[in-house]
Amino acid sequence: MTAPLFAGFEGARLWWDSHCTLTQTRHTPDADMARHYADALGQGAQGFRDTLPERFNPRQRWTCARQAVPERTPIVWSMVHFDQPLYPVAHARAVASLIGPHDRLIAVNEPSVGPGVSGHTREEATLMAAAMMAAALAVNAQVRFWTCDPAHECGDHVWWATDHLVRLFGPAIEVVGVNYHACHAGAPLRDVLRCAADRYPDRRIALTETSWHDGHAEAERLHPGIRSRREWWDHVQGEIAASDVPLACATWMPWRDMSWDPGQHWPNGWPA
Repeated sequence: MTAPLFAGFEGARLWWDSHCTLTQTRHTPDADMARHYADALGQGAQGFRDTLPERFNPRQRWTCARQAVPERTPIVWSMVHFDQPLYPVAHARAVASLIGPHDRLIAVNEPSVGPGVSGHTREEATLMAAAMMAAALAVNAQVRFWTCDPAHECGDHVWWATDHLVRLFGPAIEVVGVNYHACHAGAPLRDVLRCAADRYPDRRIALTETSWHDGHAEAERLHPGIRSRREWWDHVQGEIAASDVPLACATWMPWRDMSWDPGQHWPNGWPA
């Protein structure tokens, strides 16, 4: 069993130093965003994850992406990606008025990641996501959502934010997303995907992020024998097949090499 390959463009701004991964990777309309889409399509991407942050012009970003890909190409847009908007509800309304039929929204990327990275507690981030989703639906009842949260094991705590949003928004959530990175893996990916499918039988499941950082000691410790991004992707494909879960997509994110620190280079983009 395989899944459509999605290219994920990292769109964070880190609260502790204001480092912006969109400008670091030049993934903006006035720089290389259109070329990134064209390159990813040429490398086999069938869909995308990207961001529409409040601090950039959402219309410009959306238009740039839509002009770069075939009309029916799916793009899943995060409205908040470790990047606190000044006016979350107004931002959600504006984005909901903008998007088209082949766009999907993630309100808040990884609400459970915690204040050390996002600047928000799990509860704060989930409440913000719920408020933004309600605002988007009030403007555009056709909006459909994905979720995404770190899922490196199968305990109930992993699914707290997703459970909350699924209870509130029901069928408006089409896909439950699993973010699974090599350096944090606690259970085999096949088990995590099965757990998600069993917990949300009325939703499609997606691998909304996975990656390998070359030379990352913890990733190498957790996965003896894997030492490269290509080997990790082969491993992921094997785990998807073994899970027997039909996935909406498998997303390599970040597609472009990026780091959490200004001026540093981390080899973690798409292995091609």
